[in-house]
This record gives sequence, C-alpha cells and structure tokens, in this order.
Amino acid sequence: MGKKSRIKRERRAKRDTMPGPFWEDADGIHSSFLVPGEPPPGAADEMTKEFQKRLRSSPMWKQMVDEFGEAEAERLIKECRAEIK
Repeated sequence: MGKKSRIKRERRAKRDTMPGPFWEDADGIHSSFLVPGEPPPGAADEMTKEFQKRLRSSPMWKQMVDEFGEAEAERLIKECRAEIK
C-alpha cells in the first residue's frame, strides 16, 4: 500500500470514530457547534432529518421497535426535532 492509501485510511478512521460532542439533560439531547455566526435558513430542519436518519440506522432503532412496535417507534422518532438556540 502506498502513502495515499494510508492517509485515506487514517482520515476515514478518524472521521468514523469522532462522535459529535453530544450531551443529554432534562431539556433533551444537545450538541455544540463551533461555527460562528447565524445558521442558514432551514438548518434546524436539515439537522432534524439527519438525526432521524441516523437514529433509524442505529442499534437503538431495533430496541425501540422491539419495545414499542414499528408504528410507535416511527411516531417517537418524528417527535425528535432539532432546535437552534
């Protein structure tokens, strides 16, 4: 393997292992962003869609379906909304 392959592999591993800085409290799940300025219009909707998509592909989705059934799990996911403060 060459240098380019090694660099790509290292970048991919770093990207896949770097979870966002999330925390949870009584108000919900939070994430901080280090981007200065105002978010673009529709950013909250895009973040909501991305979160819901990632949740459906996570191990938590199977647990939710097993515990609540698919229809109820889908309803619960749709309640998860991103809010920019």
